[in-house]
Amino acid sequence: LDPGVRRFNLAEDDLTGNCRAVVEAQMMSMRIHSAWMKVSPVAIYVTGGGSVNTEILQIIADVHECPVHRFEVTNSAALGAAIRAAHGYLLDKGTDVTWASVIQGLAEPVAGSVVEPDGSTFEVYGALVEKYKACEEKIVKG
Repeated sequence: LDPGVRRFNLAEDDLTGNCRAVVEAQMMSMRIHSAWMKVSPVAIYVTGGGSVNTEILQIIADVHECPVHRFEVTNSAALGAAIRAAHGYLLDKGTDVTWASVIQGLAEPVAGSVVEPDGSTFEVYGALVEKYKACEEKIVKG
């Protein structure tokens, strides 16, 4: 499979459409490739640079049909690893501690930052996810 940009019904000179398509493709791919777990997310939590972009967060919420919460935490991967390590350490030492008590105050969404999915997009994204899946399969199979 040769790396490169693949467009389906999208003009190369449509800059806005191409930018949106990149974000939508990432979210649809995530939705498709996590379907094997047979669960649907009830909330998505985001950090980092993209988390300040409301348009990106709206696409995430719409594609996954669930609310998106933003965190102000930087270096969230390091924080997550440290919290996991602390939780494991405390459990190993016999401390009766819950995950919720370990993260309390450390990993709270920004107040008022939730982006709710737009119900009017569910049908559109449902069909688009199926089209994207077919396009992806076509590329992979050559």
